[in-house]
Amino acid sequence: GNQNFVQFTLQRLFYVYAVMKFEKLENVFHLENDNLIYVKLEQVLKALQECSVKFGVPFAEPHQAVVSFMFVQNQEAMLDLIDYILQVFAMGSEKASEEGQNCIYDRAGMLFDACVLGQWFAGTHVHPDIPFYQNSRLIDPRNHRLEWRKSRDASLRFKELFLVPSANKGSLSAPQVVNLHIHSKRLEKYISPSVTKIDDWEELARW
Repeated sequence: GNQNFVQFTLQRLFYVYAVMKFEKLENVFHLENDNLIYVKLEQVLKALQECSVKFGVPFAEPHQAVVSFMFVQNQEAMLDLIDYILQVFAMGSEKASEEGQNCIYDRAGMLFDACVLGQWFAGTHVHPDIPFYQNSRLIDPRNHRLEWRKSRDASLRFKELFLVPSANKGSLSAPQVVNLHIHSKRLEKYISPSVTKIDDWEELARW
């Protein structure tokens, strides 16, 4: 792989900070373009605010955060991250820490995918469509399946996605999947089915 992968993937965060600062933006979401989103961001934002999250990214492993889906409350929180990154690179090592990562899951039943679900159900960029899993992962999706469900919110035009135990049909306590980070780039296979037929792409864009 690319020996400068971490450096290259972190450089974009400096751009995010610059845009937030000059445009005076707050409550910013940053996503990699191989993600599919299944929950309205207003709903995600509400859960984040209830848990007092200032900066949030999902974890694949206890000490591996993946900036596939990132939330930043304000530019001060982003500046803290930028300062931390500069300090880490100055030391010549990589570090990560996690705190309160289960709050969103416990209170809102939302599951953010760092890459674990996407790699298990859709494969990797090297081996697409072949399930990939490591024992060090924080969650184990191997005995689960993805299930589309019609939302209780009648205004939503698309079905919602849930991670359901394979042996438990119709489980109502299954966590709702916020996003899938699909390294294999097989995004078309995991697009949410429409509750009603949509013929107008302009209407779809408004959703």
